[in-house]
Amino acid sequence: MSFDDREFISQIAPSTSTAAKVEGWEDISLPPGEESMFLSHEGGESELINNIFLEDQSSKRKDGRGWRDRVHIRNHDWMAQREELIRAYLEYRAGREPMESEELEQWEFVMVDFFSMRYRSICPAAPTDHINPTLLRHGYIGSAPLRPSVAVSLDVLEAYRQQHRVCPRFGLQAQVKALCYLHQVPFNRSLVEQLNVVFDVYLEILHGVDMLVNNALGRNTPNWRMLNVCAPCLYALEGEESLKPKLLACMDGNQSLKLVDETFWAGTAHLDHRTARTDIWRAY
Repeated sequence: MSFDDREFISQIAPSTSTAAKVEGWEDISLPPGEESMFLSHEGGESELINNIFLEDQSSKRKDGRGWRDRVHIRNHDWMAQREELIRAYLEYRAGREPMESEELEQWEFVMVDFFSMRYRSICPAAPTDHINPTLLRHGYIGSAPLRPSVAVSLDVLEAYRQQHRVCPRFGLQAQVKALCYLHQVPFNRSLVEQLNVVFDVYLEILHGVDMLVNNALGRNTPNWRMLNVCAPCLYALEGEESLKPKLLACMDGNQSLKLVDETFWAGTAHLDHRTARTDIWRAY
């Protein structure tokens, strides 16, 4: 329908008395979809149409959350199951066979080992079991805290930990590229992020195991490391004469000041609510 026809009908059709005087226009009605072209006497439809179809047409809903919020939520989800992950890791290292229930739904993952990458289904032992503790009992850790689709074997993580220990320049990206060559798959930077998340969780689990061992050995006092860091210097016999000075210490030429004082560090600091998980860095 043309614009002139719509204007003519809008002048005649709304008025019943006028339409009754014009022969043949008693049952006049607009085609479907043309009714919204008329504006009410109160107004406001034009602004609504502009807001819906003009302003929002070229813009999307903006998400105010940043990368920091995403990392914080992910870390919170991992820490919520930390104790359960540690128990599952100890069960796996003890050689305990994982239990499975044939009545429950199976979970499918992409399992990443050194020389293989395959799809595998794992069934939990109980409906209340979480995904990652169940994976750990089979020797894997998922790439996400709640709904992972990729799982990395503990052998890969432990091998990289020892390789990085003897060669700190050997980074995660090099490890991921090596795995891609072994598995004959194209390299993707998202794989580096996945391995980074899994490796951080693996280190947190190992730290939890070390804390359990230290508690069992009585090495959990606040000043234990300070009293036992150097046996020749700090181990004293009864009645032994005290040396002057008793202890000499130096720390990398004072270069670590740029890591703790904002006056000396370069770049922009990123806030992190996590704290050091060792008693080596402790203020006395």
